Amino acid sequence: MPNCKNYFGKVFAHLAAALAISAASAETSNIGATIYGNASVLMKFLGNLAISLGLMYGVFMTRPGGVPKYLFFIAFAFWIGQILKPYVMTLDAKGALTRTLVLTTGVFVGMMALGFYDSMNLLGFGPYLSAGLLGLIVAQLLLLALGTPEEKRKGIQILNVVGVALFAVFTAYDVQVLRRAATACSKTQKNLKMDPDYPAASIGLYLDFVSLFTRLGDE
Repeated sequence: MPNCKNYFGKVFAHLAAALAISAASAETSNIGATIYGNASVLMKFLGNLAISLGLMYGVFMTRPGGVPKYLFFIAFAFWIGQILKPYVMTLDAKGALTRTLVLTTGVFVGMMALGFYDSMNLLGFGPYLSAGLLGLIVAQLLLLALGTPEEKRKGIQILNVVGVALFAVFTAYDVQVLRRAATACSKTQKNLKMDPDYPAASIGLYLDFVSLFTRLGDE
């Protein structure tokens, strides 16, 4: 049964595991290409979004510590690796993969440090960050559906800059969400009989890292 001891260590262990699964998926498998074939960029975007949300829903809705939760967790990280595969191959061909990973890690660790040392001032920004994320997704969908090739090229560059700023702040925010969860963990487990959900708790930081990685590489 999951317990609250070493809360952050367990969250970061799940984060590391998810990133490792995604990296292995991007390097060794190509299921995504088989599924989509010659589908348009927009259809791939919508398909990837639907599959990712479905698997993430499974991670959040299954019982903590149970086998189904970890199956959904592994499948989610694997599928994100499939989404990243073409991007990773492009960066590798350009010789920019290591640079992008180092840059992403630097920004990620720096913003995590801000989240740890700031006095929980970012928690009030949750609704604004969520609205910004929704706006980013809608803008990207409209750009893919309606933009000319030149508009798409320039638009993606702008969205990447906005995305880097957004997910950098999200990283610090998600750390503070975890700080609050760690403080309440023992009380929640005792009073509400709810065990800590480490796979679900790690998803926010995992997506922050992946989003920073994809957008910093396009800078």
